[in-house]
Amino acid sequence: MGITGNNPWDVDVHSNGVKLQGSWDSGSGALSVIVIDKAFYVPCGKIWEQLDPILTHVGSLAHEDLI
Repeated sequence: MGITGNNPWDVDVHSNGVKLQGSWDSGSGALSVIVIDKAFYVPCGKIWEQLDPILTHVGSLAHEDLI
């Protein structure tokens, strides 16, 4: 993956034209991820099938495990 920026971050996953943008709200502790581009034949549902388990896992980690 190629990651650029600093809150928000742009992520090019180098697969099927999928590009994401993530932003972190330190006040609420919320991470937001949006799909900003993809190939026309890739349904968003397939992208989220891949992302949801990863985000759920990261959300379950203790703060100390993330730094």
